[in-house]
Amino acid sequence: MIKKIKLFFKSEFAVALSTTSITTGIQMMVGLVINKILAVTIGPSGIALMGQFTNFKELVTNLANGSFGQGVTKYVADPEVDNKKVLATSNLFTAVLSISIGVIVMIFSSTFSEMLFKTKDFSFIFIIFGFTVPFFAFNNLLLATVNGYRNYKTLAKLKIANSLIALVISGSLAWYLLVKGALIAQAINTSLIFFASLLIIFKSRKLYFSFDRSNYDKKVLKMLLAFTLMAVTSTMLKPIVQMIIRSYILDNSGEFEAGIWEGTKRLSDYYTQIITVALGVYYLPRLSSLQSNNALKKEIFYGLKIIVPFITGLGLLIFFLKDLIILTLFSKEFGVMSEYIYAQLIGDFFMITSFMIAYLMLAKVMVKLFVTSQVIFAITRLIFSMYFFDIAGVEGVIWANALNYFLYLLFVTIAFRKILFTNSNT
Repeated sequence: MIKKIKLFFKSEFAVALSTTSITTGIQMMVGLVINKILAVTIGPSGIALMGQFTNFKELVTNLANGSFGQGVTKYVADPEVDNKKVLATSNLFTAVLSISIGVIVMIFSSTFSEMLFKTKDFSFIFIIFGFTVPFFAFNNLLLATVNGYRNYKTLAKLKIANSLIALVISGSLAWYLLVKGALIAQAINTSLIFFASLLIIFKSRKLYFSFDRSNYDKKVLKMLLAFTLMAVTSTMLKPIVQMIIRSYILDNSGEFEAGIWEGTKRLSDYYTQIITVALGVYYLPRLSSLQSNNALKKEIFYGLKIIVPFITGLGLLIFFLKDLIILTLFSKEFGVMSEYIYAQLIGDFFMITSFMIAYLMLAKVMVKLFVTSQVIFAITRLIFSMYFFDIAGVEGVIWANALNYFLYLLFVTIAFRKILFTNSNT
C-alpha cells in the first residue's frame, strides 16, 4: 500500500494534479477576491452584465484563434508531428483571423452593446476589446503550446502571473469605476497579461511562436481544423447557451435573478476548475499518447478513483459551509444562493465524471461523435432550462443543468462501453 502511494506521488498524473492544484488554488483565491470586490461594488445586477460580456469574450477569443488550443496541445505533444509546422500554421492563421475579427467587433460595437446590454452606452467597451482581440488569441495559443510541451512549471508561472495581473486591473477599475470599470478590465486584462507572459518565456529554449511561411502546412491546418470544429461546438456553444439562458432570465424575471444564477454558476466554476484544469493539462496529452483500449481503460479508471472521491468530498464540504462561503465570497444580497447550492453540486458531480470519459473523443479526434453530442446536449440544456425556469425559476435552471449532465454521463458511458467494460488489446 505504501509502495503504491509512493508510486502515485511520483507519477505524471500526480505531478500534473499537484502543480495545477496549487496554480488553480492561487487562481481561485485571486478570482474569489475579484468576485468579492465585484459583489460589493456592483451587486447581482452588475454581476449579470459581467456574465454576458464574459461569455461574449469567450466566444470571440475562441473564434479569433480558430479554437486551435486543444489541437495545438495535442500535436505539440505528438512526437510524430513537426512542432515548427504546428506553430507556424496556427500562428499565421491566428494572426489573420484575430485581426479581422477584432476589426468586426469594433465596427459593430453599438450593435453588440445593444444586443447584450439593451443599451448603446457600452459601445466603447467593444471598441477597446476589438483592439485587444489578437493579444487574447495569442495568449491562449501560448498556454496551449506550453501545455503541449508538458512544461507544467512554466504553465503554472504563466497562469499565476495571469491571475495576479487580472486582480490588480479588475480590482482597481471595478472599485473606482464600478460596472464600467469591471467591463473595461474584462476587455483589456489578457492583452496586458500576454506581454507579461512573453517576459516569462523570454529565456526559454523552447519554440513557442513561429511566423515562418515556409513551415506553413495545409495538412497541419486540416488537422487543426478538425479540432476547431470540435472546439467550436464545446468552447463556443457553452457561452452562447449561457447568454441565451441569462437573457431568458433577464427578460422574464430581471437582473437580480440573473445575477443570482450567475453567482451560483461562478461559485461552481471556482471550485470545479481545480479538477477541469488538471484534466486539460494532463488528460488530453496523456490519452492522446495511448493506443490500446486496455491502456485507455486503465488510465480512465485510475483517474476516476482519484477524482470521484475528491469531488464528492469537496462538494459535501461546500454544502455544509454554504452560508459562510456565500457571505464571504459575495454579499448578503446573494444569500438566496444557499437554497440552490445542492442542485448545483449534484450537476457538478455529473459534469466532472462525464468529462473524464468524454476526453476520449478529443484525444482520438472523434469529430462526428463529439460535434453531434455537443450540439444535441446544448439544445437539451436550453430546452430543459427554459421549461424548468417557467416552473421553478432560477432553481429550475440549475436542476436543468444537473439533469443535462446526468444524461450526458449516460451517453458517454454507453458510447465508450467497449473501452470501459471489456478487455481488449486493440
